Amino acid sequence: MRARAALFTVLSLSAALSDSKAVADVMISNNATQNMACSSGICAPTAANAVLNVTDLKILVDSGDVTVTTTGAGVQANEIVIAAPLGWASAATLSLDAFTSIAIEKLLYAKGRGGLTLTTNDGGAGGVLSFAGKGRARFAKLSSRVVINHTFYKLVNNFRSLIKAVRGNPAGFYGLADTIDASAKLYGGAPPMKMLAGTVEGLGNTISRFTIRCAHSNCHPALFYQVAASGAVSNLRLAEENVVVSHNRSVAAGLAYTNYGVLSGDSIEGTFDASRCEVECAASGMVVNNDGSIIHSSSDVTITAAEGAGLVFENNSAGTIEMSHANGTIAASGGAGGLVYLNYGKIDESYADTVVGTGSTGTSGGLVGNDDEGYGITDSYAVGSVAGGGNEARIGGLVGSAGPNTKTSYSASAVSGGANSWVGGFLGFAPYSDSFSDCYWDTTASGTEQGDGNGEVSGLTGLTTQQLTAALPAGFDPAIWTEASNINNGLPYLINNPPPK
Repeated sequence: MRARAALFTVLSLSAALSDSKAVADVMISNNATQNMACSSGICAPTAANAVLNVTDLKILVDSGDVTVTTTGAGVQANEIVIAAPLGWASAATLSLDAFTSIAIEKLLYAKGRGGLTLTTNDGGAGGVLSFAGKGRARFAKLSSRVVINHTFYKLVNNFRSLIKAVRGNPAGFYGLADTIDASAKLYGGAPPMKMLAGTVEGLGNTISRFTIRCAHSNCHPALFYQVAASGAVSNLRLAEENVVVSHNRSVAAGLAYTNYGVLSGDSIEGTFDASRCEVECAASGMVVNNDGSIIHSSSDVTITAAEGAGLVFENNSAGTIEMSHANGTIAASGGAGGLVYLNYGKIDESYADTVVGTGSTGTSGGLVGNDDEGYGITDSYAVGSVAGGGNEARIGGLVGSAGPNTKTSYSASAVSGGANSWVGGFLGFAPYSDSFSDCYWDTTASGTEQGDGNGEVSGLTGLTTQQLTAALPAGFDPAIWTEASNINNGLPYLINNPPPK
């Protein structure tokens, strides 16, 4: 106990923190403990930026329950960041209590019966629980106690157990104890989980090789058929997903056919093949119909279908997509959108980096295929490429067809189309004589000096790649947008939704 007693003394050094971020944090890392005070099982900051050495923390939690908080005597930090892996073999509970957010960037591993309690927005607001990179929580025992924001989560560690739990009690709260291999069973047509009215918390873990095939009319393959208004899927990663649709009028998605709830911190990677259908088959990376919220989520998918979308097929009037993005390739005989195909809701601080290739008559855009009514795209962008056919196809670097409520957004997509098509560096076709606000396209990358294909809108400005990388365009808020030469090829990107370096 001497090591524990020694560590539960005040450690408050005035030296500047080498790992400090722009916001005030408590960082758990390999660096030496600085500006932290540990006493009676509680570690709290003594300055707005603090470091708790991960080995020091391991010694403590191996000996008993420990709470790491952002609130100290006269000090209020914001986030807790796990920047180094931590494993403990004791039955102790590690509690992370943050004024706003908890960001888990490395592995947390309870090797015995140890528990984990995570609390965000304890006094603050707008904070999230997030997992990035190799960050995840792993539990050797399903009996480990996991509490997130004062709610107990039942742990599961295989795919059949998850399905059985959700089917048995759709309003329950479930957490993944580890990564899950779902390749043992091939699912035919219907989603294995119909309704989710509670929460599935992935804890940064992955369900890999989920395979579902649809061979009958009007089947809608996905992991969940519906996420209810009270439901949520958070921090869940789906990898190597394989969806095959071979019957007419079917629409596939990676996560849910319909979402009325909240999808937060989720990611999809996989292949969606609807090329064997003769009539009206479509696919999207995450959701078919979105009537809820999708936040901090992403897709990296390959889609072959009549119509397709990287993340959401139809974002309805109640739907919002924020700080999300899509990568990958979409090959559609009809229309497509890099992020969303049909938008009737709101899209904010999101982007797509996709290769979109479509057929002769499709309406396609690097970010959104069709936004005719102009429900709202703000602070968003598209890079990649959009190639369409002819016969009045509408092809735009950002949006194929759009109304007026697109603001402070840009496109750097290469665009091309066949005979008798409308092609624009930003917009393919405007159904009305609309005016846009602070919107731009990259004339170098797009290969065109025409911002919209039918030439009937104002508020679009063409800039060269050199101009776009030299400074933020007029109207772009530097609290939302920034630039760096090694990120996004020097083009503007979103501070809260950065692309990989």
